[in-house]
Amino acid sequence: ADLRMGSVACSNGDHGLMAQYPTLGEVPGFPNVGGIPDIAGWDSPSCGTCWKVTIPNGNSIFIRGVDSGRSG
Repeated sequence: ADLRMGSVACSNGDHGLMAQYPTLGEVPGFPNVGGIPDIAGWDSPSCGTCWKVTIPNGNSIFIRGVDSGRSG
């Protein structure tokens, strides 16, 4: 919750989240935040988007993209 946004791909820049949310704990939906495939790196237009993640047993949650990630 106290992790500074400066350590993730969606830190600053035109699409950065750090100005609004200095720490991960301040991002709406926390603790459901994480890396997503559409965020390839710093300042992605996909920063802050909401994603439905489904695990093999069929359970799903929604997360807000704040960092780069991979699919699978």
